[in-house]
Amino acid sequence: MLGLPSWIASRTAPGRGSWRRSATGAREGVQLVTSDAHEGLRQAISKAFLGAAWQRCAVHLMRNCIAAAGSRSLKKRVARIMEPVFRAKDTNQVRALFHLAAKMLEKCCPKAAKIWEDAEAEALACLDFPASH
Repeated sequence: MLGLPSWIASRTAPGRGSWRRSATGAREGVQLVTSDAHEGLRQAISKAFLGAAWQRCAVHLMRNCIAAAGSRSLKKRVARIMEPVFRAKDTNQVRALFHLAAKMLEKCCPKAAKIWEDAEAEALACLDFPASH
C-alpha cells in the first residue's frame, strides 16, 4: 500500500513534480490503485502508475450514494443496503450482493441506484485479480 498526498490531483499543487520524483521507485510494480472518482486524481494516477488498474474507493462510492438520498432515514437505509457487499469474502458473493443492492436501491432511491450501477466495474476492479493479491 502506498499513501499519496491529497494534493496529487491539484493542477496547482506545490511540489507536485517532487512527488513524482520521490515516489518513482515506490510506483514500480503497482498493479491496482484505489481512490475516489475525482477526475483530476484519476488522470494523475493513470500517468504516475502506468499500466496499473484503477478501483473506485468503496467508502467514497457509498458516500456518493448516501448523498443522493434525501431524508436521514433514507440515507441510513441506503447505507444498510450497500454495506454487506464490501464485507463479503467470495468473489461470486460480492458480485451477487452488488446486483441485489442495485435492485434494492432502485426501489427506494433511484438516484443512488444510478450512481451504484454506473460504478460497478470501477468498484469491483479488485475482483479481476487472483485471490492471492
